[in-house]
Amino acid sequence: MKPEYVRLDRADRDEIIAVLADSFADDPAPVYFMGPRCTSSQLRRFFAFIVDQALLLDDRLEGVRIDGQLVACSLLEQPDRFRQAGIGNLVMLFVKATIAAAGFPSGSLRRMNTYFRLARAGLPAGRWHYLTMIGVRKQYQGSGLGASLLKLLLAAVAEDAESAGLALDTENINNVAWYEKQGFELLQSVQLSTGRQEAKLRVYCMALRNARPAPAVGEAEL
Repeated sequence: MKPEYVRLDRADRDEIIAVLADSFADDPAPVYFMGPRCTSSQLRRFFAFIVDQALLLDDRLEGVRIDGQLVACSLLEQPDRFRQAGIGNLVMLFVKATIAAAGFPSGSLRRMNTYFRLARAGLPAGRWHYLTMIGVRKQYQGSGLGASLLKLLLAAVAEDAESAGLALDTENINNVAWYEKQGFELLQSVQLSTGRQEAKLRVYCMALRNARPAPAVGEAEL
C-alpha cells in the first residue's frame, strides 16, 4: 500500500502517542527522564505530555498512514511558539504539566528541563524551527519513511524566509552520521548526568541552516 502523508491534529492524539511509544521504546532519553525503573505506563504518560504540549503550542504535526494506520509521525516546533500561544493554551499547558508531574518519578521534570535547555544552548542566534521528535513504528523502520518526513519538514522550514533553519538533538550516535548526510551540522555534544551511573546521557545537537538566495548583481546584501 502506498504511504499517505497527512497533517495531524488533536483527533490523532492517541495514535501519535502510540507511534512514539513504539518508536522510542528503547531510546535512552525517556529512561534518563523517567529513571531506570520507569514503567511502560509512565513512559506513555511522558509521550502524552510531549504530544499535548505540541498540540497546545500549535506545533506542526505530520504523519504517514499505511492502510489507514498511522505508522510514522513528526513534531516540529515553530519559532517563538510560547510567545505566539494564547494565554488560555499556556494555562492549560501548566495544568497538564502539573498533572503529568504527579505521575512521574521524582526529578523527572527537572531532568527534562535541563535536557531541553542544554540541548539548545549551542544554537546560533536566530528564529529556529526545532524537530522535537520523528518516530517510525519498529516494523517500518528502515523503509525510508523517516527520511521522507524529514524532507517534508525541511521544505516547510524553507518556506519561512525568517527562519534560521531546522535544529534537532539526538541521543543516538548512529543518527549523527545519518543527519549529516541530510546536510545537518553537529554543533555540540553535551553529557548529562543525574549522579547515577546508569542515568548518564550524551546529547548531540545539530542544525541545518536555511539556504538564502544569492543577491542579484549590483544588489547590496543587508
